[in-house]
Amino acid sequence: MYSRYMTSTQSLGTLLGEPALVPTRLLPYVGKAILCSCIIALGAQIEIRLPYTPVPITGQSLSVVISGLLFGRKLALAGTAAYLLEGAAGLPVFSGGSAGLHHFAGPTGGYLLGFLPAAYIAGAAKDRGLTASPLGVFLTVLASSIPIFFLGVLRLWMVIGDLSMALSSGFFPFIPGDFMKALLASMLTPLATITQRKQ
Repeated sequence: MYSRYMTSTQSLGTLLGEPALVPTRLLPYVGKAILCSCIIALGAQIEIRLPYTPVPITGQSLSVVISGLLFGRKLALAGTAAYLLEGAAGLPVFSGGSAGLHHFAGPTGGYLLGFLPAAYIAGAAKDRGLTASPLGVFLTVLASSIPIFFLGVLRLWMVIGDLSMALSSGFFPFIPGDFMKALLASMLTPLATITQRKQ
């Protein structure tokens, strides 16, 4: 029995003696995914409440898209999923430092879910080399906004029961701001990409 114990202990020691092989490879990936979630959480704290709509102006959507533009679809999707799970678990990462599962059932729940396909679209465009120019970034940001608005307005419509009101309070007021975000991203992303390459 002792010899079996020693054999199993040595086997475990062999496994534990080389633990770092798999985790070390994953560490940069996990670190960047966490960085993505932190970028989105910081953007969420930029919040402007409007009197005529339950949907605030925040930096979340821009942060989601920038994560995709910087890190690609896999990392951006992982980071966005981590962000949503953090907020659902109670960490104060949603807009205004809020948290909780009830946000997904509320009027802004569709916008939160829309971050996942938005991150994928932005990341896929980056992976395919479509964001090498400011124009490419600008168009990618606008394309990434489509699922956010689609799912956001859809959920808002379900909550308030009026499609025209959902559009007037959850889509039309944000169109100018989205063009501004796309313009800002087209200026910031190339600079950040150059910085990444130098490091």
